[in-house]
Amino acid sequence: MACLLAVLAGATSLAAVIRYITGCDPALLARIGLPATATRLAATTLPPDVAAGR
Repeated sequence: MACLLAVLAGATSLAAVIRYITGCDPALLARIGLPATATRLAATTLPPDVAAGR
């Protein structure tokens, strides 16, 4: 749901989606089912093993 909102708001990349979500009001995040800690999301396009530092 958060990705849909971000795209409708104009996000055109994964990074833009994450920036949109982290900038949302915590009450909005709670209404769509994301925890308040969603404001600390990070995104990467690296493969999982590289992102984990392996």
